Amino acid sequence: MNNETDNQNVGNYSSLQPIATKDDPIRKMAKISLIVFIVSLVLLAIFGIFDIWGIFGNDSGDIFGKIESSFGILTGASFLLNLGLRIFTVKKK
Repeated sequence: MNNETDNQNVGNYSSLQPIATKDDPIRKMAKISLIVFIVSLVLLAIFGIFDIWGIFGNDSGDIFGKIESSFGILTGASFLLNLGLRIFTVKKK
């Protein structure tokens, strides 16, 4: 390859090609991780509200703490997975 043309294309993001196609497993994993992220975020918010209001009594705080930490970990992991998978599915403008 010609070094001059390679140096000219450095930093030229308009020539990016999508790595993942429409039916690619990476894109499907990104959609699944986005759904898991949204569902776990909603459940985290609901159980957090239940814990704040004390709906299930004062002695259930330890259980809600474990539930909230589990949904927090699941939410964070699915967010990072979705973010990483979106990097592989660059769209050309």
